[in-house]
Amino acid sequence: MKSHVIFIICLAIPAVLSPGAIHSQTIDYNRIILPENAQNISDVEKLVQLAWKNNPANKILDNRVLIAQEQIKVERGTWAKDFKLTGRFNEFMINPPADGATETVYFPSYSFGIEIPLSIFSPTRAKAAAIQVQNEMLAINDRKLQIRAEVLENYYHYTFNQTALKIQTEVAENASNTFALIQDRFKNGQATLDEYNNAYNNLKNEQLKQAEAQRNFQIAAARLERLIGLDVNAALAR
Repeated sequence: MKSHVIFIICLAIPAVLSPGAIHSQTIDYNRIILPENAQNISDVEKLVQLAWKNNPANKILDNRVLIAQEQIKVERGTWAKDFKLTGRFNEFMINPPADGATETVYFPSYSFGIEIPLSIFSPTRAKAAAIQVQNEMLAINDRKLQIRAEVLENYYHYTFNQTALKIQTEVAENASNTFALIQDRFKNGQATLDEYNNAYNNLKNEQLKQAEAQRNFQIAAARLERLIGLDVNAALAR
């Protein structure tokens, strides 16, 4: 019975790990960064677009692709420069003998030749230039993945800290209202000093947490704005 179970498992493993299953899903890099004319996109997709558009490093990658493409043209045209056309004339062609002369005439009277470099049969430089273009395009695709991951990560930090600040602000306001109530009761002799101090300390603790939440939110906003090159609120209002 055990041998049957093992046999079934062994058959299932190649099916799961087969190359076809692994490579069946490919990335559409044109969808990693949505085109500018895309309609009805989410806020985070807008930010991804802006981060890609406004990042100077991306322009450098585009320029590297253009340079690599120009290098292909240069290498493809180089082989023509290596061709050499040669010719030879013997003396008879330059100074023909006088009529009746008995001078020996050597043949052929002239010759032409073309020197073909062996390098044209193995255009390694042109191939290398084409591979370089592919490498630069791969670098762009890798940058797209990186930009998208960075924007999403920082956007989620931003929205989390925005929510945390809102909640902590409400908690601090509630602590402030509670302290005001205890303060009035303390003045009227209806609350003890311990109740007053506890309400006061609780208010200050919540206000400190609010200040920390405000700081975290501003840091998250600054990091996101560094990626997109714009104020976050202005970017989302576009």
